[in-house]
Amino acid sequence: MNTNALGKSSAVFKYGEIIFGLLALSLFRAAYGSLFSELSSGYGRASASEEGLNKDLVIHGTLVGLFLSTLIFPFALLYGHKTGSMEIIHGGVSALFYLATGGLLLKDFTQGNAEFRMKFEKMMIASGAFCIILALVFLADVFYVAVKGRKDND
Repeated sequence: MNTNALGKSSAVFKYGEIIFGLLALSLFRAAYGSLFSELSSGYGRASASEEGLNKDLVIHGTLVGLFLSTLIFPFALLYGHKTGSMEIIHGGVSALFYLATGGLLLKDFTQGNAEFRMKFEKMMIASGAFCIILALVFLADVFYVAVKGRKDND
């Protein structure tokens, strides 16, 4: 095992991606938990199936699936994996999906009067903002790996 690899800049990008991914996922799940508790007491919005099942599946898939796939990379670095094209492809796809997810969340929950927002809506907006930040971290990671790879090939 190469524990020195866990301190390299490529590992630091992965730590940031994991932290922001966990924050976005946690806020999204907590917001849904508060929504369902409000719905059970007779208040709130329409159910998730009425709001658009496909959109919810993309958001859940992005937040859970890409978060889990990102967890693998620090362990791979620990066992000697060299950064390269796999990180560029994973980072590019992740940035695209997190940007789309953040955009969907912000679009859906920033409309209306900000004074009367429910806790659910505020948490969804925060989750969307973390998705946008995470997309930027992934893009920075892709750029870093691409520049590093180009320097190593020269």
